[in-house]
Amino acid sequence: MTPKEVSEELRRVQKKYAEVVTETFQLRISDMARDAANAIDSLSAFTDLINSLPSCNDCANRDCGFRPELGKTVRYNCPLFLEGEVFDGAQLHLW
Repeated sequence: MTPKEVSEELRRVQKKYAEVVTETFQLRISDMARDAANAIDSLSAFTDLINSLPSCNDCANRDCGFRPELGKTVRYNCPLFLEGEVFDGAQLHLW
């Protein structure tokens, strides 16, 4: 399932069990489902934001001192970012 589908399913569970209270700590199942759905939505929005930012994979600055070695973590939204061609077609990987 995609994060959006999981979030939608949790919202359905929240509505279905709105008045059900568990024995332990008097927690509402609907509250737990709502909190989980909110967390998934927040993480999805954060992931979309990060993926939309420029990174070392898109930078044309070949001599940058902050450019990571292949296979290392890339920088996002770097102030040294230069638009242009990607490093001779070679892509860095985000691990």
